[in-house]
Amino acid sequence: MSQPYFQSPIRMALNSVALFFLGLLLSAFSSKHPEMAELGHRVISEVVTPIQSLVGFADRSTSHIWTSYVSLVGVKQENDELKNRLVTLEAENSRLLEFESENVRLRKLMSLSTDLEIHGVVANVIGYDPSTWVKSISIDKGTEDGVVKGQSVIEGKGVVGQIINSSRHSAKILLLNDHASAVDAIIQRTRARGVIEGSGVSLARMNYVLEREDVRIGDRVITSGFDQVFPKGLFIGVVSDVDPPSRRLFRRIEVEPAVDFLKLENVFVITSIKNEIAEAKGDS
Repeated sequence: MSQPYFQSPIRMALNSVALFFLGLLLSAFSSKHPEMAELGHRVISEVVTPIQSLVGFADRSTSHIWTSYVSLVGVKQENDELKNRLVTLEAENSRLLEFESENVRLRKLMSLSTDLEIHGVVANVIGYDPSTWVKSISIDKGTEDGVVKGQSVIEGKGVVGQIINSSRHSAKILLLNDHASAVDAIIQRTRARGVIEGSGVSLARMNYVLEREDVRIGDRVITSGFDQVFPKGLFIGVVSDVDPPSRRLFRRIEVEPAVDFLKLENVFVITSIKNEIAEAKGDS
């Protein structure tokens, strides 16, 4: 029959008594032979001390590694927070710069209204005609804002075009450089008269200027007011090329518009001129 896994109570008691008497004998031996006790202490110290040092080093290393890990986790979290904050600040700074730029543009447009004694509506450009044949843009103002077909449109630097279609909340502008555009104009220096027509590209042409007229590169071109659409004196552009005098009836003149049509964001639709308002009041 096999021995039980656990010792019996009696056997455990006998082992305890034996260990007790063995401890007494060792104590008595150590008291009579102290040099042997000292030797035993040294031997134990030599064996145990390196183990204790190794355990202490391992404990300190583990503690240092854990502390470093916790610190690195904290640094990474802080770094991520700083990156997110930087992105937020950059976005906010970009928005503020855009607001400032828009504010400058709107101030220029309102200044035009005061200087030229005209009334109008400031509108935002909301679309460009994708067609390569038609040069037009859409704005976010319509009949409910007083914008109707036939009104002239300007920007801080000069003439943009004319309203050709209007709905309740939007309108379409035919740009100055479109083939169908025509604006009565004069050379500001010499008062030579002609018609600005679009070329379908960035430049425009000034047609029907008599061959005898003095026209030079760099001359400013302005609206004449004779077409009853654009008020007199609006800046159209600058003469960029002109043929020398010849036997032809009219001179060939190219004009660089003052407005960059590809960068339009805000425009000013002229709804009425103050002089016209005053005349209407006088007639009534």
